[in-house]
Amino acid sequence: MDVLPLVKSISYSSSGEFGNDNGYLLQDEEFKVALSEDPKQFTITLTDSVLNELLLNERGKFRMVISGLRDKAGNLSEEETRDVNISNVGPNPTSEGE
Repeated sequence: MDVLPLVKSISYSSSGEFGNDNGYLLQDEEFKVALSEDPKQFTITLTDSVLNELLLNERGKFRMVISGLRDKAGNLSEEETRDVNISNVGPNPTSEGE
């Protein structure tokens, strides 16, 4: 049975530098997590209201704290922090983690 990774928090910084300008998003109210067809991927979907409120720009970054990821051998990983650059600031923004 597939288990969703636990996204403990997502924050956004319009400057790309986390400090005074970042804000935290609330799971189930402002974003949802779903497994993709590829078991090595999952999708985080932001609500329209959040996308309208955030000052999205090409310097902006999302920071995610994730746990519950497993390697090929099935070992559970430690909690990880990942920064995701915004590569598309169009009307349907998507980005792959770097």
